[in-house]
Amino acid sequence: MNTSFCRSAQFAPVQLMLSLAGLLFYIAGALASEPTLLASRYNVIEGGGQTGVIVEFDQNPVLNWVLLRGPYRLSIDLPRTKFAFEPEALKAKGLISHVRFGDVGEAKSRLILTSRVPFKIGNVDLQPVSGGSKHRLHVSLVAATVAEFDAALHDQAQTTAA
Repeated sequence: MNTSFCRSAQFAPVQLMLSLAGLLFYIAGALASEPTLLASRYNVIEGGGQTGVIVEFDQNPVLNWVLLRGPYRLSIDLPRTKFAFEPEALKAKGLISHVRFGDVGEAKSRLILTSRVPFKIGNVDLQPVSGGSKHRLHVSLVAATVAEFDAALHDQAQTTAA
């Protein structure tokens, strides 16, 4: 009797299960690394001591934002996002001196708007674009004093601490 055939037949189900488990891990990893959101357009409009930032997304993102100091920044957290901004659009303009963006961990991305001067948030508004699933983020930054920026940080700390 051929015992090597019997042994290999005994281990076939185990090998099949291990192969399937490896395939599932590979697929799960590939899906996890896929961006789920596309930020396709970044535009800055300035005037009258205000700077408007517009970011267009392919779908409605869930986002959170926070003010940071040293330097003055607005940090916007997003689900995993592929950023496809035109490099020319990212130049310093208005109150925005620098723009950074990218992945910050598992299934999270971040957009950071940096300013050399203090600012207040005029508004942060997310609206659907008519005729499709796209959404547009409108952020309005208004020139402010250091005291006004610090007051906004204080208010933010009171709100997020609760």
